[in-house]
Amino acid sequence: MNITRTCPPVEIIIFYTPITSFYIPAVPNNTPSFTKRTATDSPPNEAFSEATCGRVIQRQKNERTKHLSRKSVTFAQTSDDMMMENPAIRKKSLAEELAARLQEQIAAGTFGIGEKLPPEPELMRIFGVGRSTVREAVRILSDMGLLRVRQGAGTFVVSRNAPDLMTQRLKRADIRELDEVRRILEAAIVEKAAERYTEQDAFRMKAYLSERKEAAETGRLEQCIDADVNFHATIAEATHNEILSELYRATAIHLRDGFKRIYADTGYLLASQPSHDRLAAFILAHDTRNALKTIRIILEEP
Repeated sequence: MNITRTCPPVEIIIFYTPITSFYIPAVPNNTPSFTKRTATDSPPNEAFSEATCGRVIQRQKNERTKHLSRKSVTFAQTSDDMMMENPAIRKKSLAEELAARLQEQIAAGTFGIGEKLPPEPELMRIFGVGRSTVREAVRILSDMGLLRVRQGAGTFVVSRNAPDLMTQRLKRADIRELDEVRRILEAAIVEKAAERYTEQDAFRMKAYLSERKEAAETGRLEQCIDADVNFHATIAEATHNEILSELYRATAIHLRDGFKRIYADTGYLLASQPSHDRLAAFILAHDTRNALKTIRIILEEP
């Protein structure tokens, strides 16, 4: 006996409610679509089952989930693009933080121009950092023009402020231009220093003058040039005119590099030592007239 089971035809049921509306799939020509029914439409004659309603609602939820997923992906891609265009802010290293702290103290006058910084072990103890951090911080400030490291002598403050546009311009200047600026400044500096110097200024002038002489006699060219520049810069600082002293210091630092390229030995510096001794003596005696004569002689020496 043949038993034939006939499946009932599948009907597309359209749900109607007087409160809300649904998009119900209709299948004309095997093409999925949605047909909208509103509360003003007449109720359909088709019977509606609870299971069919559940499938329709689930399909709508699935479509909404897919839409939200696409938005999330787009947002994530946009965020990645923003991170590529705007890299994250880099945190300061420990050495940079230490350099900033030291720079603040230099600007505040805790370490004056010409003064020597505490040795590495002392800085390590004060700030609670390692040796490599201290050395990197000193290198940063040296590159900024605030410190100068002298081999075997220590690290000294040479400026209170980071280089400005004028300092950058001085780096590119010809040595003859720098020397001309120095000559113009020297007379005003010597005159004011003779009037305003303090005991501390006098002590530093004598110290650099002695160091200059010793380096010249022993043939240490670089140390001799450094001492010479520091001697004249100390005279500039003795004016207690900050702008004047900073301008002279910036000019002299770059002039020093030119001297190191020009002079082969300390012969010239040794020959000019007596005139420098007289210059210091006249300034410390408040003898402005003879101090001005002496600086003019020094500037005319070869």
